[in-house]
Amino acid sequence: MAPRSSNHGGCMKTKIGAGMVFLGLLLALSSHDLMAAAGKGAQAPDFALTSTAGRTVTLSDYKDKKDIIIMFWKTNGLYCPFELNNLKERYPGLQKEGFEVLAVNKKEASVKVKSFAEKEGLPFPVLLDEGGKVCDAYDIGGIPVFLIINKEGMITWRGYRFPERYAELAES
Repeated sequence: MAPRSSNHGGCMKTKIGAGMVFLGLLLALSSHDLMAAAGKGAQAPDFALTSTAGRTVTLSDYKDKKDIIIMFWKTNGLYCPFELNNLKERYPGLQKEGFEVLAVNKKEASVKVKSFAEKEGLPFPVLLDEGGKVCDAYDIGGIPVFLIINKEGMITWRGYRFPERYAELAES
């Protein structure tokens, strides 16, 4: 008796191909949703948060003075330590280019955040959003999330990684 032919390999290739198409579509839609949620071109909601240094910081403090890079993060976020370290290394250059960095912690206890910020030597303002009101206002789900807000207070970019073209994006 001849062995039966099986088409399981072809079926598997079809499933993988369909999965890749679905994944591509999902990524395309999620990046579109990410920009829509940011309200690109919309005025950034003002906020007042306490820093780990005990100072009240508002977004409007920087209006007409500096472009802002906001990073929403958590101490246990998978990519957050990497991105915070990246910002720490770039911070002096960012300041020279007229940017301020605000690291908004998402819903963690102030003692934990302050300890983390001190241990990591974060040179920029680390802000506490323990109640999550600012994160809610900016529709922050997963983290990290970066926003670029220009001097006029307009959201010009939103994404999950620090953008290499940050200066160009602040002008858009």
